[in-house]
Amino acid sequence: MEFYSSLASCQNLQTVTFDLRYIENNNDEKIQAFNIQNLQYQNMIVLSINMSSCSLTQFQAFDLGLVQNLTSLNINLSNNKLSKFEELAAGLEKCLHLQNLDLNLSNNQIEKEAAQSIIQSITHIQNIRILKLDFSNTFFKLIDFNVLEGKCEKITLFSFLFEQQSLQYNQQSAIRLDQWLTNCMYLSTLKIYPTYRHSDININKLKRKLKRFVANK
Repeated sequence: MEFYSSLASCQNLQTVTFDLRYIENNNDEKIQAFNIQNLQYQNMIVLSINMSSCSLTQFQAFDLGLVQNLTSLNINLSNNKLSKFEELAAGLEKCLHLQNLDLNLSNNQIEKEAAQSIIQSITHIQNIRILKLDFSNTFFKLIDFNVLEGKCEKITLFSFLFEQQSLQYNQQSAIRLDQWLTNCMYLSTLKIYPTYRHSDININKLKRKLKRFVANK
């Protein structure tokens, strides 16, 4: 998709939003080639990309590492037919200064390895403060939260949405998520859906320390 080529000279832009919702392509060739490398926005601080409901089966990740000053990133790829996100995960690993990440991958066909690669990439973002992950209405079984141990503990807000019937916590994985959240000393807002009462995670300690606990009934 070359619509952004005319913007290449706007190198002083700090906030950039692309809203490409409901743009469908039969062959995916144009929309899947969306690549931030061509933008060359070295001063960009906030980037928002909405490509929901585009009938995507592939997504060529952009090189987020080129935007060295990026602190806030919002990516909405919901309601597509995506299954692999390794390139996106590789791009997220380079966002070392990112403080706010809102990633919506709901209503896709996410493979277990793809979901795990996203979690793994977040461990490289040590300064992250706000983390929102939406994996609802996806179909993978389990995420290993052990990789988060000792990582990203400056987080203040954590939102995690998943598909209850698809994501089956085992006790070990639940304990690891619980331990990580407990070690996040600055955590003040937590949103989990479905709620912890459907899983093996014990949040009594978290409830006592949080200033605000948000959970669906």
